[in-house]
Amino acid sequence: MGIIEDIINQIKGWVLNLIDEAIEGVKAWVRNFVKAAIDAVDWVVNKIYKFIDNSIHYIDESIHYWGDQITQFIDNSVHYIDESINYWGDTIVKFITNVTQNFNEYITNNTYQTIQHITNVIGVLDPFGFLKDPRGYITGVWNLLINPWAH
Repeated sequence: MGIIEDIINQIKGWVLNLIDEAIEGVKAWVRNFVKAAIDAVDWVVNKIYKFIDNSIHYIDESIHYWGDQITQFIDNSVHYIDESINYWGDTIVKFITNVTQNFNEYITNNTYQTIQHITNVIGVLDPFGFLKDPRGYITGVWNLLINPWAH
């Protein structure tokens, strides 16, 4: 029995070696498959992470950009409104000043002319000065006409 047993044992050894190699091959294949699957999942996760990170970065830049644009628009609007208020305020003040000055000059000129006319009319209507100095006029008439008779 020795040779047949040796042949059977030899065949068993080969079969066991083939099985061990097949198991090692399957283990290596499973290990490589799992590693490739993990790498694929890691690649997908990294791509998703980069997409999310880029999206957040883009949204952040957009918010800053539009915030700056809105701030600039508000600043320009406030500046324009301030300049407009100052311009129209100055224009209105100049207009009021000019109207007031013209009105004051008109009143001053016309008051002087009116006083001159009244003075001329008084001079014509009151040649003896009664309207200019009524008390002195009455005293003068009293002294001239009535006082000599009173003594």
